[in-house]
Amino acid sequence: MEGFSDSDWGNNYDGRSFSGYGINLGGLICWKSKKQPIAALSSTESELRYMLELLQDLLWLETVVKDFKIAVPIALWCDNQGAIALCKYPLYDNCTRHINI
Repeated sequence: MEGFSDSDWGNNYDGRSFSGYGINLGGLICWKSKKQPIAALSSTESELRYMLELLQDLLWLETVVKDFKIAVPIALWCDNQGAIALCKYPLYDNCTRHINI
């Protein structure tokens, strides 16, 4: 099962990002697109917030698939190197300490 997420940043008049994701399991099985509820201070923050929302749905879908006695690995894909680095090596400094996770 693979999840792909993407977010824009700073393209709207109120500063809030539009985000979306898709989940594949042999084909597209789930998708979502929406405006984030707060204005992110960076593209990394915008991407990270939606990656976490995608991960919640991936984990829920994993439990549904397990009910059918099917084991599937989970992969999460994102195009923002800063968000990927924060997921691999959580570092909270002046640039990221305001993010409430």
